[in-house]
Amino acid sequence: MAAGLSPLEILTAEESSPSDHDITVEGIRIINKTPGVEYIILPSQERALKHLKDGLLRKALTEAGHKEDFFEDPRFVLYLNVFGRRKRPKGVRHQRGSYEQSYEQIKEAYHLEDKKRMAFAFYLENSEVLERAERQFQIPRQHIAGLIGIETSFGTYLGEYDFFNAGVSNYLRMNKEGFFKRDWSRKQLLLGMPELKKIGLAPLDTRSSYATAVGPAQFIFTTYAEGHFVSSDPNRQPNVFHMHDSIFSAANLLSNYGWRGLSGEVKKDSPAWRALQRYNGCIGHPAGDYRRDHYPNLVVELGDHLQAQIKTAQDMTRTLNHSKI
Repeated sequence: MAAGLSPLEILTAEESSPSDHDITVEGIRIINKTPGVEYIILPSQERALKHLKDGLLRKALTEAGHKEDFFEDPRFVLYLNVFGRRKRPKGVRHQRGSYEQSYEQIKEAYHLEDKKRMAFAFYLENSEVLERAERQFQIPRQHIAGLIGIETSFGTYLGEYDFFNAGVSNYLRMNKEGFFKRDWSRKQLLLGMPELKKIGLAPLDTRSSYATAVGPAQFIFTTYAEGHFVSSDPNRQPNVFHMHDSIFSAANLLSNYGWRGLSGEVKKDSPAWRALQRYNGCIGHPAGDYRRDHYPNLVVELGDHLQAQIKTAQDMTRTLNHSKI
């Protein structure tokens, strides 16, 4: 650990050595996955750490039938950048950070140009199921694909966190009113772990976002349990990591959130726009435009780019067919 830092107060990830990014508190390894950013462990979180292994979360998992002791597994870690309080410079009461990024900066952060280059190949590989989803849910195929592209680079990047570790880290996370997010995170774990077991995945080996979202469409398990995640094949159960199921489920959720119809462009504050906001969880988000408008913009721009590529390919095909006549 970096010299001069108290492990119960702050962890810095500025150094290049991985060992400098880790601390151990109450026998629990804690890592910071955000290099260059410092976080503080609050006193209430420190107290919660002392009882984490023998507390209500462990009891709830045991009562739900999970016999494996994940807390004693050497792969069990906590993510400080998920539950810690970001350290602010002296004299700064509030620090918005990335919330104030411009849309151009957000596009670069999301590697949007790279995703545009990937989009048409994804469409060709999944065109049949995208077109079926479009017909069934009345969501344009290009925007379904655009959403998958923004969420996980068309299924090629499923997150850098482990599902169980992210869930427990969120268990220690506090909202702006100073309350723990225990009920929310406990639900994600208790609902998610049986579903992962059904498809042969272990909670400590399953990639997720920091918020425990999994699969190509990045579903959280409370949304999954509400019936929004559906199978693309009526003859089998849905699989949150199956690409075709993810395509169908993204379209289903957008439809359930109010997206209606295939015609016309997706305009700001339209039902389609608001459905994208709800998908990303940004309705009423304090981050303002960063979450409220940038996410729909990303999905729509990527989808519109794909639609232009589809049209170009169709025009070329018609021209070739006409020349053969």
